[in-house]
Amino acid sequence: MKILAFDSALTACSAAIVDQGNVLAERCEARARGHAEALMPMIEDVRRAAAVDYRELDLIAVTVGPGSFTGIRVGVAAARAIAIAAGKRAVGVTTLAAMAQRAVTATDPPNRIVSIIDARRDEAYVQIFGVGDGYVIPVSGAPELDTIANIAARLGDQPATLVGSGAIKVLDALPKDHRWLATQITVPDSPSIARLACVQAQQAGQSAGPTPLYIRQPDTNRPRQRP
Repeated sequence: MKILAFDSALTACSAAIVDQGNVLAERCEARARGHAEALMPMIEDVRRAAAVDYRELDLIAVTVGPGSFTGIRVGVAAARAIAIAAGKRAVGVTTLAAMAQRAVTATDPPNRIVSIIDARRDEAYVQIFGVGDGYVIPVSGAPELDTIANIAARLGDQPATLVGSGAIKVLDALPKDHRWLATQITVPDSPSIARLACVQAQQAGQSAGPTPLYIRQPDTNRPRQRP
């Protein structure tokens, strides 16, 4: 299965084409802004490098959040447009799951992965995963927004690997007994997105396509507090 996978939801922009688990081409660059200008040229770059026509693709995969509201919209819109133009199916993968899946590729895969994205104001987006057959499996329900203190308290005594931009903050709030490990993974990588999308596509059957995952309203929609 040839899969075009890409991400523009956080602080990077990445794209890859994966065929039967083999990465044919991959690009990634750190980017705090400007995802809209960078994503489509990057997608075209990996397509040319992989020598794959859009009509030869079997699946389009994209991260749907949580993350930057603008970045999420850019990625989802691109996935939908490519899927319509090429007559292919598109699926969405959460940023939390994609980062957790990236940790599975380590030499010694952990049994439990906690994926955490810093949401500021002492809050973070979080989801807990187990690992089975080389793929992450959600064990804590859907992604949610919680305080750093609550996330640390919920982890309990079971060892876990922490990934994401909020991992260090949660690690600092945990007891210092070395049961937890914070990795340097702070953004998804496109090959991991492709691997998860392949599994989701087989399990979910036909779907309406990727939909943005907004857990918290953007700051511009929040009511101003009166002095």
